[in-house]
Amino acid sequence: VAKQGLIGIVFAQSPEFVAPHGAKQAVFGTNPIAIGIPAEQGPVVMDMATAAYAWFGLLEAKTAGRPIPGDVALDSRGQPTSDPNEVLSGGAIRVFDRSHKGSNLALMVELLAGPLVGAAVADKLEQRNWGNLLLAVDPELLGDADVIRARTQVVLDRVKHAERLPGVDEILLPSERGNRLAQQRISSGMVPIEANLYNNLKVMASKADAGSAGKAAAGTSAPQLKLQTLLLHPAASAVADPYHASGPPLYQTATFGQPSATEGGQFDYTRSGNPTRTMLEEQWAALEGGCRALAFTSGMAALAVATKLVSVGGHIVAGDDIYGGTSRLLAAVVPAGGVSVSNVDMADISAVKAAIVPGKTQLVMVESPTNPRMQICDIKAIAAAAHAAGALMCVDNSFLTPLYQRPLDLGADISMTSGTKYIGGHGDTTLGMLAVCDAELGKKLYFLQNAEGAGLAPMDCWLALRGLKTVRAGSLGFVAAGGMGCWCAGVALLGRASLFCSGCPCRARLKLVMAWCRRVVGEATAEQRSCWWLVRCCCCCCCCRWRCGWSAAWPTRGRLRSSLRGTRWCASSTMPGGRSILVLTCMQHRPVAAEL
Repeated sequence: VAKQGLIGIVFAQSPEFVAPHGAKQAVFGTNPIAIGIPAEQGPVVMDMATAAYAWFGLLEAKTAGRPIPGDVALDSRGQPTSDPNEVLSGGAIRVFDRSHKGSNLALMVELLAGPLVGAAVADKLEQRNWGNLLLAVDPELLGDADVIRARTQVVLDRVKHAERLPGVDEILLPSERGNRLAQQRISSGMVPIEANLYNNLKVMASKADAGSAGKAAAGTSAPQLKLQTLLLHPAASAVADPYHASGPPLYQTATFGQPSATEGGQFDYTRSGNPTRTMLEEQWAALEGGCRALAFTSGMAALAVATKLVSVGGHIVAGDDIYGGTSRLLAAVVPAGGVSVSNVDMADISAVKAAIVPGKTQLVMVESPTNPRMQICDIKAIAAAAHAAGALMCVDNSFLTPLYQRPLDLGADISMTSGTKYIGGHGDTTLGMLAVCDAELGKKLYFLQNAEGAGLAPMDCWLALRGLKTVRAGSLGFVAAGGMGCWCAGVALLGRASLFCSGCPCRARLKLVMAWCRRVVGEATAEQRSCWWLVRCCCCCCCCRWRCGWSAAWPTRGRLRSSLRGTRWCASSTMPGGRSILVLTCMQHRPVAAEL
């Protein structure tokens, strides 16, 4: 502020760490006051805490195992102490001059930076709400700014050149002392800090780095590392493992020890957070290209929490071809909470836009591909329509996973994946994942996860971390067996307009699949391509059965049989209208239905 030619005055609150003079209970913060004044030789900046000792000084002394000065703090009984642990265990710091004058100065900050700015007036630490008051005064309001700077310099010079006591070489102004110390640190390239505190700060910094991308992460089209690398070797975690295990440790515990009665650690209660869950969530956020991910007990638990973002009287737009559990949630549970739901054909963008009510619709829920009809929806267009009406968009990405489609890159606010299928991969755990690219939205979802106790248990998190290492191999095996991955890979690679008759909706959907699932291209082997005859038949007959007829599909039937090596025919039935349902089961016993 002073560099801009203004006079800056700052009053800054903090949580209750300091006791008023004559009291033993902490009521004040450390409450520093700072002032910056323009002068002819540059701004002069002074700051002073109203407390006799810094709160972080207590933490540093504790971690270093050293005492603090004996007259700066009190224990819980109100007695002076030099043990930082006693201060942190119900004690308090004293005001800077141990008198009523320092106490009154601290009260001044408490009043100006508290009630005046709407901060909490009690339990500031618990409410995480303490205030700051910044005043910027234009010297022109008080007179000529140049004259004021000159007169300010006169005062500073008088202090600087005052007659010194014996043994004093120089009188330093506040800015000079701080600037010289800063220059020393810059020249040495090092800032001295207690080792244990430094390690704790590194953990905090790694967590901050993970969330600092915010919405910017959504603009990243691909992670810095390839997906297969992220699956096998996730980025450095905020969870500090003292033994540096090559595999993720399992923290099978409900509670965690804390540094003290008044100081919380990184984890306290597994419902609120667990190191194993954190490792899973960090890795999943990287795979999704988001800033935060949350692990839930099932995909439905994840979707249920997403619907809680809609307030009473709000409106949700969802597809008419959706997973049965989602349909049950939206038909029987969500309306009981005062939220209305509309179901539309999500493959028809005009129908979606017509169903969205600006000012009322708060959430649009999409599956793409849909379950069970495998329809492809235009995620980008639907996201744009939702955002134009002020609504959030949630995409159920369970079929493709972030290996083949990243909804956050396409404009979605929330990406949900039921990890029970490909992420777990071994049929021994249920889980659901939510990923977001907005840190504030992530905080809201975490609050609901913690409040409702829907977080994934440590053992299931560990099983999911194990499953992530093989999810790519499993998904490519699914491609080879003619599953959904093959449907998208095959359509994207075939890309022949001759497959579709004039006006076929598959033309538009083909472009979407080619644009969004291009990562599959080049990853399939010649053996895996052998089942793409199934894709040809499926695309022609499902979408164009009345326009194209059925005869073109049947000549390929023999090739289907011969090319699907390693696949077992388990059922075949005829449906009304002459359509046949061919059900295939691959070696991994994952069922796939193809309309012929």
